[in-house]
Amino acid sequence: MKRKNKIALETKSPQGQSAVQIDIRPDSTMQMKFDFSRLPEPALYYYADCLAMRVDSDNQMVILTFGRSEGERTKFMDHVEVVMPTDRLLGDFWKSATDINAAVDQILQARRWSAFPRQMEPPPDATQTFYANVLFMVVGMGESSLDFYHLSPRQIHFAKTGLLKEIQVVPVLRVVISTALSKRFLLDVGRHSQEWQAPIRESNGVVHA
Repeated sequence: MKRKNKIALETKSPQGQSAVQIDIRPDSTMQMKFDFSRLPEPALYYYADCLAMRVDSDNQMVILTFGRSEGERTKFMDHVEVVMPTDRLLGDFWKSATDINAAVDQILQARRWSAFPRQMEPPPDATQTFYANVLFMVVGMGESSLDFYHLSPRQIHFAKTGLLKEIQVVPVLRVVISTALSKRFLLDVGRHSQEWQAPIRESNGVVHA
């Protein structure tokens, strides 16, 4: 996907005119805030009625598999993959997903639906693989969308050095799923997040139940 969107690093007005605001601290660490209403929507779409998730601990990546299943929903008929850094999905995204989780629960309860029941295994065959490090999720009464974006390390590097006055955020892919399947997605992210955070807590010398 070649379309890119140039976004100002700073907001000049109190209301905010940029989609990405970056705060560079004296210790060179950064805090980023995204205004997704100002980011372009991904032009590439994919509908999925099933998903799978696995963590690549060696590379600290999460591989998300979205696909369409055969009638009994025991295997994938076709699929795509999106790879995200572990800390971005299981850390940043999950921390911000409280309101999304509550909204999904309200919708499922109002419609008397249940979460997608099955945890499917990732298919062994290769497929097209996308990479993203930013995720924006929106849930609706019948469908939900996962919008994946990429903010490259090159952009962040030149932003830190002051050589870049505007930053590029690339829309990668939109995956459309049912709201029932979105609950399955959130359950899987939450489960993997707990498993991922456990070693971090233990490494601090305290084991948290």
